Amino acid sequence: MESKINRLVPKPPAEDGAFNATASVGELVKNIGGTKESNQMMTRRMLLMLEGACIYNEVLFNDIRRQILNRYISPKITNHQLALFFLNDVIRYYRTMCVDFEYKTVEQQKPWGIRNLKLMYSRKLLYFGGVLAVAESAQRGYEAKMKWITDLLQLTPLERVRGLFGTQANECLGFYEKFLERISDVEFRKSLAKVTIERDTHTAEFRALKDEAQHFGWALQRLLESRYVSGHPIHRALIF
Repeated sequence: MESKINRLVPKPPAEDGAFNATASVGELVKNIGGTKESNQMMTRRMLLMLEGACIYNEVLFNDIRRQILNRYISPKITNHQLALFFLNDVIRYYRTMCVDFEYKTVEQQKPWGIRNLKLMYSRKLLYFGGVLAVAESAQRGYEAKMKWITDLLQLTPLERVRGLFGTQANECLGFYEKFLERISDVEFRKSLAKVTIERDTHTAEFRALKDEAQHFGWALQRLLESRYVSGHPIHRALIF
């Protein structure tokens, strides 16, 4: 197993990160939101659900996802109810990443520039993809909710956005593709190591990409509003 992982993912996980250890299914479905749940356990569960990909034993992988989703969605849920337990954990995870950004860059002195851009692009897309999975399951019975969310989680966040919005997604995906292109550039990534919260360290390239991140967020919001009418329960659920 380790050899398979190393072949597909050559870069090892951070020594103090969430993926420098394994977790059992029991650990992933217990203490959700409780005082015994660690930040790392929440990270493992949410990334498995929102962007996990199988590299070995797909049947087991899908079964684990199903077990976790069963924990989030009760068979007693009604058609008009959203999968709020799952949605609230998606929101909690995204907001935790936002808060942890401050902790990691200020108190742990980790690189600021690359983390700032990832928060505004890839982390935001991950969150948006989770919101879409829940929104699409509205006004469906328990089994249909489970199937819709399960099927959507089989897709990457990018595939979810493209599949649901088609050419409408061109604008926001254009911003995202540019972000991926820039952070894949070795020299640009090196320059980000010198970028801190101090504005006099911001290069023109960094500033331009950060400014476009605002437009990326607005484009995602427009997609949400275009697909789900104002009375759709997802809007209220994201606020209250």
